[in-house]
Amino acid sequence: MTFGPAFAARHDRARLRSKQTRVRDYMLASNSRFQTLEEIKSILEVRFGERFPAPSLSAFLRHLRKSRFGSYVLEKRHRVDASLVLWEYKLLPPRPNAGNQFELGLLSGVHQ
Repeated sequence: MTFGPAFAARHDRARLRSKQTRVRDYMLASNSRFQTLEEIKSILEVRFGERFPAPSLSAFLRHLRKSRFGSYVLEKRHRVDASLVLWEYKLLPPRPNAGNQFELGLLSGVHQ
């Protein structure tokens, strides 16, 4: 189940699709720039006036890699900021004719 055991389609589907669409559209419009979850969260919360918890953002980004959500390319890497090591992400459009990118081995450097 994609959204977990507490997911109730009647109550949650439209809200979660709307949030996932906002995350996707923002990340694609970010000019392929790497950003931390906190940076993404801050911008989306100001822009839309609603909460985007970091665990939800992380899940939305992971879902976008799945074929049923568009097979987008999600890249992540470490960012060292002072003494902190953070993950940062960028979302790219699906590769043309890639099919299932992970099965084909095209994204060996991308973490699942």
